[in-house]
Amino acid sequence: MTSPMVDETEEGHPAWLRLKKMHERGDFEKIERMVEFWDSLETLGRAGNLIRKAIVLAGKVLLWFAGIFAAYLAYTDGIAKLLGRSSGGQ
Repeated sequence: MTSPMVDETEEGHPAWLRLKKMHERGDFEKIERMVEFWDSLETLGRAGNLIRKAIVLAGKVLLWFAGIFAAYLAYTDGIAKLLGRSSGGQ
């Protein structure tokens, strides 16, 4: 099976040459370990993307709640009371 993007240097690419040599020597166990390692890296990448998306979503939710809380404090004069207490006022 050819790669979707074929360029002229693919036949002489060092990784491809190394893989061919390993195959010719019959080093199938090492090739299998390399494939398993690559699969695990891809899985970690997908898990990392899910974790990143979850963190971004949690941040958005926290910002919404902070905005709602700030609006509530502004509506009930809570901000003025907080600032008055912190500045030594009444």
